[in-house]
Formats: sequence, C-alpha cells, structure tokens
Amino acid sequence: MEFFTLLGSQYFLIPAFILLMAYYFFVRKNNWNGIRVAVVSLSSLCVMFGLKMLFRRPRPDMPLLHEVKGLSFPSGHAFMSFTFFGIVIYLIYKSRFKGWKRYLAVIIFILVTLLVGISRIYLRVHYASDVIAGFCMGFMWMVITLVILRQVENRRNLRFNKIV
Repeated sequence: MEFFTLLGSQYFLIPAFILLMAYYFFVRKNNWNGIRVAVVSLSSLCVMFGLKMLFRRPRPDMPLLHEVKGLSFPSGHAFMSFTFFGIVIYLIYKSRFKGWKRYLAVIIFILVTLLVGISRIYLRVHYASDVIAGFCMGFMWMVITLVILRQVENRRNLRFNKIV
C-alpha cells in the first residue's frame, strides 16, 4: 500500500507531470497536449489546495504507520492521481493506440488510481469520504479543464483558418 501511496504523492506526480509535459512539448512536438497537461496539473493543484483550505477537515486520529500533516478533505492523493492518470488516459484514448492495447492501458491506469485511494484509507490517513470526494472532484475538474481547453483550441483554429 505504501507503493500505491507513493504513486499519488508529490514525489511521484510532480516529476511525472513535468516529464509528460516535456514529452509532448519536445519529443512529440504537440504543443496542445503539452498545454493540456500543464493546465490540468497546475490548476488541479490550486483547486485541491483551495478545497482543503475551504473544508479544513482534520485527518483521522490513528494512522497506521506515521503521523501525516495537512488537512484531510478532499484527499490530495486521490484528487491529483485522478487528474494525472486521467489526463494520461485521455491522451491514450486520443492517440493512435487502438484495440486491446488502449483498453489494457486504460484498465491499468484506472486500477492504479483506485489503489492510490484505497491505500490512503488502508493507511488510515484519510476517511473513505475524503478519497471518494477527491476522485469525484478530480474527475470533475479534469473534465471542466479539458472542455475549456477544447473550446479555446477550436476558437484559435477557427480564427487561424479565417486568416489563411
């Protein structure tokens, strides 16, 4: 469970977001996907901390391994792992991967995300409601962000096509 908690921590997610952005900006030369990753990651972090400050719910009293600092609701691990693995799933779904490879990747990333949340409950550093709220809010925020970015991209392409 500590391994899955690590996959939802800043020690994994910050480098993972940076590497994913770098991959799309420099390797794939796909600026829009790089922008998607950057906007989802940075805005998710701000929203998650804002929600924690709004609700200010203390953590459970008896953690399994060691005391964890910070606030409990919503689970930052659940929120941020959902947005990270969610954007990865989105990018895989939109990529040229087809058939069983796409479905296998999606299933694996969904399972990893769920295990991150379960690990937080198992280690007694979050209540189940914290994790469920983190998943729900992470999902909603990722969808809202991707819809807004899609509209911006469509407007930009429309203006560019009128000029050309």
